[in-house]
Amino acid sequence: MKPPTPTPQELSPADLDGLIPTFVATRDDIAAAERFNIESAHAWAFGTRRTATPERLLTVRFSDRVHRRMFGDVWRWAGRHRTEPRPGGASPGRIAVRLETLLVETLALHADPMLDRAVIAHHLHEGLGRLKAYPDGNARHASFMAELYLHVAGEGRGRAARRRYAEPGDALRAAVPPDRPHRLEDTLDRATRRR
Repeated sequence: MKPPTPTPQELSPADLDGLIPTFVATRDDIAAAERFNIESAHAWAFGTRRTATPERLLTVRFSDRVHRRMFGDVWRWAGRHRTEPRPGGASPGRIAVRLETLLVETLALHADPMLDRAVIAHHLHEGLGRLKAYPDGNARHASFMAELYLHVAGEGRGRAARRRYAEPGDALRAAVPPDRPHRLEDTLDRATRRR
């Protein structure tokens, strides 16, 4: 006899794999625990005691640390790269190299004073989203890292920066200036040739 299929709110045994809180009974409980954990990570990352630089932020170690801060109270695998294939993402064996390449490229873009910081944040956000380095939470991690980059680059702090746009992704979607559509690609080409 086949076990009953869980309803959308119920959790299957696979959903519980790596889960830390014992009070979780539904997907809503997971979402609430993750939301609380992300708010805590936001306070850590954007707190006044933090003095990060783009050079410190744009490293694999820091990216993993941010993911761990965002999800580490909820999931045991937080901050660890995934080991299973994911459609559209990098193969598990190439994640560390691809993540390092993305972060080095982003740092090279940051070194170009003519390039709008929102364009760079967009590059970081899109790259992290395509890479899918972690078992889950990749889109939220990509948005968090892009927002943190803008903060560190002097473009605003957390909620104050987000208030300028209707949705958190609006700044990133509107990042490429119409008069410089190829500026990002040109800078990336130069950065790649330097290596």
